[in-house]
Parts: sequence; C-alpha cells; structure tokens
Amino acid sequence: SDREKALSLKKIAERLGSRVYLHKVNFTKPSTVKKFIKISTKQLGGIDVFIHTAAIFKKTLFMKTVEGDWDNIFDINLKTSFFLAQEVASSMKKNGGRMIFFSDVAATRLYKKYLPYSISKAAINVMVKGLAKILPSNIFICAISPYIVENTSRVAKIVKSIIASKNIASGSILEIDGE
Repeated sequence: SDREKALSLKKIAERLGSRVYLHKVNFTKPSTVKKFIKISTKQLGGIDVFIHTAAIFKKTLFMKTVEGDWDNIFDINLKTSFFLAQEVASSMKKNGGRMIFFSDVAATRLYKKYLPYSISKAAINVMVKGLAKILPSNIFICAISPYIVENTSRVAKIVKSIIASKNIASGSILEIDGE
C-alpha cells in the first residue's frame, strides 16, 4: 500500500539522520496546502529549501483530450505548484529560502502527444520567472527543466549544487539532460 511504502521510506530517511513527518494531503485544494505548510513549518521550525517535483505525464492527443484530462494535468502540474509557492513564500518571508520547481524541456520543445503536459510545464516556467520578479530578494526561485531522467543521482547532485550556489540568478530555468 502507499502507506506502507511511505513508512518504509520514512525509516530509511530516519536511519540516514533525517527528521521525517508523514502527511496525506490533497494538494489540489489550496486550503489543504495552506494547512500543510503551516503544520510543516511548525514541525520543522521553518522551511529553508522547498523542492517540488510532482507532475502528471499522460499521453493526451490534441483531438482526443477531454476536459477531465486537461483539468487533472493542470491541477497537479500547475495549480499545486502555484499555491505551494504562495504558501512557502509566505513562510520564507522573514528568513528567506530557496524554492526549486521541476519543469521539463517539453515547455520549450513540444511533446506532440502530450500537449496539455507541455503547456502546463511552460506555465511553470512563466510562474518561476514571474515570482522571481515579485518575491523578496531573500527568496530564490528557479526551475530545473530536464529531458528524460535516467540518472536520479546526477539530478540530485544538480539540486544540491543549486541549493548551495549563490551564482545562479533567481528566475532561472535550468535545462539539463537527465542521463
């Protein structure tokens, strides 16, 4: 079950020295996002780094896309990102922090059989660039825009370097090859 998998991952992370709190949250509802970030901020003593990777990648041919497909893709890929960014930014106002969102090269190099997905990822890029202009200067935001990710440890190293770097401009969209 999902719960058993989550508990298993929690044990692994705790063995590696992390504090882990599990929450079941419907991120497509802004009210639950707000509650989740408030609880998480309290449990963790603040949010220094926020990384958002969740997305739906579903084949949706243009002439066969139905409203439910469109809504589901945009709820998960864009709506959750926007409202999480809003709440995390509010939490980071005082002490600053770093937000990293995952986009996709599909935002600029269309995947023909995944048009709604590509559009949603282009919107993530616009959100990141726009938020970089309006967020306080102590909050850094960027997007990682990978191609196919086959080497997750390489991507993890890139994320670590972004977190540590002071040389990347807020609002950057960093295209990477996932190999």
